[in-house]
Amino acid sequence: MKSSGAAYSPSAILYHVTPAENTFAILKAGVDPAFSVGKLKAAWYVSRHNIEWALLHCSARHIVPVNDLAVCATLVQWDDMKRTNRKGVFYTFVVYTPENVSPAAFFVEGDELWAE
Repeated sequence: MKSSGAAYSPSAILYHVTPAENTFAILKAGVDPAFSVGKLKAAWYVSRHNIEWALLHCSARHIVPVNDLAVCATLVQWDDMKRTNRKGVFYTFVVYTPENVSPAAFFVEGDELWAE
């Protein structure tokens, strides 16, 4: 690993976006890759800077309005995460339980994502 001068942390808070109706099950059993609706059975996470993109992506992928989504803040281990070709987007095959779940509205600036 290259040293950038910053201290390395083996863990980080990343964010998983999901339809709000899934949050009870996720809080009980964690973000389980087995329930992925994509081709790759993985749990997907984004950095803080990619939450709005993830809200739009999840809304389109699950055909759910943005205001019916939730954002799960999750403490993950970097060793379990795989990078994608999109900066700030990661996936894992490990089940993690979120630290916190918030409605999508907490992460949206202005009204641009709420237009139908």
